[in-house]
Amino acid sequence: MNLPNEVQDGVFAMLGLLPMVYEKRNIDQNAYYDFLKAIKYLQTKSDDMNLAKRIPILISRWVKLYPSNLKWSLLNVSVQVQAEILQHVVTIVKQINNFVIRYECCTCIKSLIKADERFRGFLNFVELAQALIPIVVELLGTIANSSTIWPLIELLALLFTKAQFASDQYNVTEPIQSPTMELILKSEDQLLMSALVDMLKVVIASFPPGTRLTATYIVALKFIHYHFEV
Repeated sequence: MNLPNEVQDGVFAMLGLLPMVYEKRNIDQNAYYDFLKAIKYLQTKSDDMNLAKRIPILISRWVKLYPSNLKWSLLNVSVQVQAEILQHVVTIVKQINNFVIRYECCTCIKSLIKADERFRGFLNFVELAQALIPIVVELLGTIANSSTIWPLIELLALLFTKAQFASDQYNVTEPIQSPTMELILKSEDQLLMSALVDMLKVVIASFPPGTRLTATYIVALKFIHYHFEV
């Protein structure tokens, strides 16, 4: 694409609006633009963060057009390609401090790791959790809106669960004992409290009784300590 980067960024910004147009006009799925072509191009621009940051934004918006259980299979995307895209997004979320971009990265990561269970062998979920949980916790500490809280809580639950499945020695003591996490657990906001309870139930119910879930139990016990008088 022989255009100045500023113009290219504008083109990809408009491409991010197409899903809304498709939904409003009930465009047939067979007529959708193959947005993966744009993703593959943007992956070659990883040295330009202004363009690379479009990857999570495009993915998080475009995959909403597909049924949640079929998103990546309908797109005929191999698990290896998904893993490569995910690594790009993780790099972006670690390098950029902009809240909106970080949030888009998190929703993109959630859609990727939730959609396919074949990532074992392609991703180290323990390392992924260690890198992302502090970022998710930090984002949770700055929002109080249901539409933004729930995707982050869901991602947090996925990271806890998948890391624990990957290694029974997994421990996230450091990020969950951060001052931000303490404030989140102490929060009296009913929406956040409800989201945390649901997250803990999902994580604990994902494992058979007797499974060592040290980090999860620490979070649960702290939450109970802050909100229930014994």
